[in-house]
Amino acid sequence: MKYMMNNSKKLQDSTKKINVMFLFHDSELNNGAVRSMIDVIEGLVFKYNINPIIVYPDNKGTAINYLESKGISCYNIRYGHWAYCDQEKFSKKLYLVIRIIGKFGYALKNLSRFKEIIIKENIDICYSNTSVIYIGALLHSRFNIPHIWHIREFGAEDHNLKFIPSRKFLYKIMSNSSDAIIYISKSVQKKYHSFIKSDIIQKVIYNDISKDFINPKKRFNYNKKLLLSVIGDIKEGKGQLEVVQAVYKLYLKNFDIELHIAGKQDGSYYQRISQYVKDHNMESYVVFDGFIRDVNSYRNKMDVGIVSSSSEAFGRVTIEGMLSMMAMIGANTAGTKELIIDKENGLLYESHNIDDLASKIELLYQDRELLYLLASNGFKYAKDNFTIASASDSIYKLITEILT
Repeated sequence: MKYMMNNSKKLQDSTKKINVMFLFHDSELNNGAVRSMIDVIEGLVFKYNINPIIVYPDNKGTAINYLESKGISCYNIRYGHWAYCDQEKFSKKLYLVIRIIGKFGYALKNLSRFKEIIIKENIDICYSNTSVIYIGALLHSRFNIPHIWHIREFGAEDHNLKFIPSRKFLYKIMSNSSDAIIYISKSVQKKYHSFIKSDIIQKVIYNDISKDFINPKKRFNYNKKLLLSVIGDIKEGKGQLEVVQAVYKLYLKNFDIELHIAGKQDGSYYQRISQYVKDHNMESYVVFDGFIRDVNSYRNKMDVGIVSSSSEAFGRVTIEGMLSMMAMIGANTAGTKELIIDKENGLLYESHNIDDLASKIELLYQDRELLYLLASNGFKYAKDNFTIASASDSIYKLITEILT
């Protein structure tokens, strides 16, 4: 028997809470998709009659600790992803596929636990955060519960993801098991929308960014060594090696520049970058800082942020960099080109063009007044557009539209 709700009756009384079950794929606060969802949740709780209930699949992480400290109910139920990284060796891929199938069995087994929570918390709607989890689709199908799916990634282009059994199947499930689909950028929408049924609500909603990231500089660097940073997973799609190669060209010109690369130091791509640095005697001005927890303090020391990803779905790192009053340089592709207005709030360069990237860094090195202008404009742009809970406003309207 399917679990049915009388949502329209609830909306007639605006004093009653709307209970939203948010389905996470990860439980760590440093995960960009998780952090972005929490920023939205906080906006919904602060401004509207939304009661969030969080469900997460694995061990309790920093995001769950944070949410529980705010008095938000969190439940741990085992379910899995249906995507894996295609860069892995065949034996690792086989292991991951077997694991995905096994966790699907857990998800089916645990539907009864979900039913208990749906009834206990009087859930009105469920909300899947990212495309890599299918549990929201199962709940929609099994209990006839309204479902919003928030797509935050291209998939193959940015994370080398393959879906089980296929991406075509993903599109079919998205069409048949969603009331609405939210895309993180116009670029992501462009990839997906033609595969989705026309009667499904599809909207582009850019991320909210917490006001905690508003981090203006107290002093500006007009004449000292220029500090550059690249923050994010060290993997080929993020393009860190191209940044190192661009910096090497400037080193040959004797520019006083230092590049900082923040991200977990593992994997074959990291090894390639590290070897390039050694082969070109760059150890003194290319620094691997590892994983950074206090990103505000870290960014406050930097002058320029570089987003070299060729397929950035949105570019949270771009907005966070702007909020730390860094001049941002980004590849002119995907979500990055939707955020950086060239020569107004940052600089764009031709993706994969190392000479063009080097020229943009050189321009800021030589012209610190331009660096200050771009950093100041970027700060105002990010603060005015991404820290005012506009995503929360749009998502609340979408929730009420579905439930009315």
